[in-house]
Amino acid sequence: MKKLFLIVFFTHLGFFVIGQVEQFESKSSIKEYKEPKLLNISRLLVFTDNSITISNWLNGGTEALKLKIDKIVDKDYSREGICKWYYCTSLKSDIFNGFFKAIIIVPKNKDKVWVNTFADEVSVNCTEILITKD
Repeated sequence: MKKLFLIVFFTHLGFFVIGQVEQFESKSSIKEYKEPKLLNISRLLVFTDNSITISNWLNGGTEALKLKIDKIVDKDYSREGICKWYYCTSLKSDIFNGFFKAIIIVPKNKDKVWVNTFADEVSVNCTEILITKD
């Protein structure tokens, strides 16, 4: 009976360890143009083990941005200290540029998320997503 209990316990523990999902909600973001611009767009950010989905991102805020995580690194970022850097590739190809790269930066306090998308080697679009705390 003890062996059966241990088998069931470790099996369930394995399910909880493998499927980790982290999710953030945002009601506004700051888009970097020539001058920062505040956008009031409600977004949901879902982080899984190997992908990131950001709702209301593409086509004027109607489609979700889906990214495949290539690697995750803990690095220093400005005054935020050590942050998680997610190096990603888009899952959907763009007509003009093909697949694009992105770097998602999440600080330890998780009050904002920086989304940096690279259209090419030179053009970088930076958006700071402000996370809603409940």
